[in-house]
Amino acid sequence: MIRLIFVEDDPGTAERLEHFIHHYFEQRHMEINVASYNNAEDFLAEYRSHCDLLLMDIRLPGMNGMDAAREVRRTDSSVCIIFITSMAQYAVNGYEVNALDFVIKPVSYPQFSMKMDKAIRILEMRKDITLSLPYSGGIRMLPSALVSYIEVQNHDLIVHAGNEEYHTRESLNNMEHRLEGYGFVRISISCLVNMKYISELKGVSVILVDGTELFISRSRKKAVYTTLTEYLGGSI
Repeated sequence: MIRLIFVEDDPGTAERLEHFIHHYFEQRHMEINVASYNNAEDFLAEYRSHCDLLLMDIRLPGMNGMDAAREVRRTDSSVCIIFITSMAQYAVNGYEVNALDFVIKPVSYPQFSMKMDKAIRILEMRKDITLSLPYSGGIRMLPSALVSYIEVQNHDLIVHAGNEEYHTRESLNNMEHRLEGYGFVRISISCLVNMKYISELKGVSVILVDGTELFISRSRKKAVYTTLTEYLGGSI
């Protein structure tokens, strides 16, 4: 189920957005939970980092949408944010909150649908699966969300999850295939990284949230940057 919130003070635009939202997800046979607010203060008072997709009007009574998005980012780094605005120049600072995109008023369905397609592709990449890892004593089940990176060492596959390391004889190519579409990126011939754990791109390496530095092969650098930018939603 997709959890979506939109914040829009204009009744006409809010009604149109709600119609577009339900029509879009009904066409794709996807479940949707929708909540709406007409001001940023009420939205922030109830927000608990439980949203997948946030549609935020920039010009709102009281606190504006850009400041509200900054508050959201204090506690939620993953929600996809799409700004709604009558003038595109108001959305140019969206990179400050890692906004996915913006929609220009009056909102048309083709424009709305295109932005939703982009958001859904990103959300699909963030799904989780359970990995089955064969080892000498049996099979270990491990949620992919716990895996920070996977590397090859001495013909073994080492799966890093928190402070634990799990060894398996599976090939990295096969593991990459299993994790395709679940937020992992191949940075070299011997390393696969969960993008949710990347805190920094630094030259020819990625820095994970725990400080681990992993090197990107020269041949994969462009693809890694492109994939990570798409995963994060890009910037406006």
